[in-house]
Amino acid sequence: MELRTATLVLALALLSLAGTRAALAPAQAPRLHRLRDAAWGAVARAGAALKEAERMLEMSPLGQGLPARPPLDAALARLEAALPKAQQAYEAAEAAAAEVLEGPRQALEQALEPLRHRGQVQVSALVQGLREALEPTVEQVLEQVDGLGLDLAAVLEALGEQLAALGPGP
Repeated sequence: MELRTATLVLALALLSLAGTRAALAPAQAPRLHRLRDAAWGAVARAGAALKEAERMLEMSPLGQGLPARPPLDAALARLEAALPKAQQAYEAAEAAAAEVLEGPRQALEQALEPLRHRGQVQVSALVQGLREALEPTVEQVLEQVDGLGLDLAAVLEALGEQLAALGPGP
């Protein structure tokens, strides 16, 4: 029983840490919900494994000699009854953390906006400078390619005429 309680406490602690991180990154919220669901699933599977272990122990010859103890089902039922309240408390804490962190997140976004804008202006200026610096070279390359294309066309035409003069092949 202590293992299950420890698992529950550990899962809630991990989820609360993950909830704080998700408040900083709203896009992570679906991932957090999958993690939370997986944690609750793990708690349920651990309970089922404990029930099965208890049942097998009770059926074994070794278990027949053990003194009677309160049924695990009652303890698990109490824990399962407490789970919805714990989940609600977790969700309330998660919402409160998101609300508390919303102001600093907005302030950070506002502080970063001038830097983002300045970076965009600098990148645009750099691209324009590169375009202006490379334009004469690109024009020269294009003129040379055009000249080579005309030369190539003339050579191909001359080869075609020579092949035609040789006559049809066998």
